[in-house]
Amino acid sequence: MKKFLLIIVFMTATAVAANAQVGFGWGPKVGFNASKITKSGADSKLGMTGGLFFGYNFTRSFGVEVGALYSQQGASKGNMKLTAGYMNFPVVAKIPIFVGLHGFVGPQFAANVSGKLKYGDTKVKMKGLFNKWDVGGIAGLGYQFNFGLNIGLNYNFGFVDMVNKDFVYKSPDNIVNVNDVNALIDDIDGKNGTWQLTFGWRF
Repeated sequence: MKKFLLIIVFMTATAVAANAQVGFGWGPKVGFNASKITKSGADSKLGMTGGLFFGYNFTRSFGVEVGALYSQQGASKGNMKLTAGYMNFPVVAKIPIFVGLHGFVGPQFAANVSGKLKYGDTKVKMKGLFNKWDVGGIAGLGYQFNFGLNIGLNYNFGFVDMVNKDFVYKSPDNIVNVNDVNALIDDIDGKNGTWQLTFGWRF
């Protein structure tokens, strides 16, 4: 009798957990970036991403979702690292593959909110270096667990050139080598390309 009751409790808890992933949901999301500027001579740069997502699930792995996430993107070359801070707004459709596993794809809109250069141990603000807006896409795979955790791996790609072509860096205090910085900027002739690994919790 006890075993029977335990089975009933377990099945009920599983059903409740599964149903909790259907309907409207929201939650935090954090993760890691490996970003690059396509067609540039610069190397990839590691960064962080984090924010909130909101969505509606018709089933555990079929639905629509929007996000608002801050993302550290950019590029590096030698002892110089360019960091572009973006607010990314993805809008994706989640397509079921198997049980909680799903693919997702959709457009992404982004606003540049900061730009800086790390030259050795020196940090310099680079206001105006990056174009203010970006439009692109996002595609990836995700898994939604019954108890709320979700994991995603995706690639973000931009359609707009990342760098403002009219920007020329002038060091006010000669704290960095202007020629080195502008040579790095001249190499950056491309668009955002970012791999992301994210972890979220759906309420």
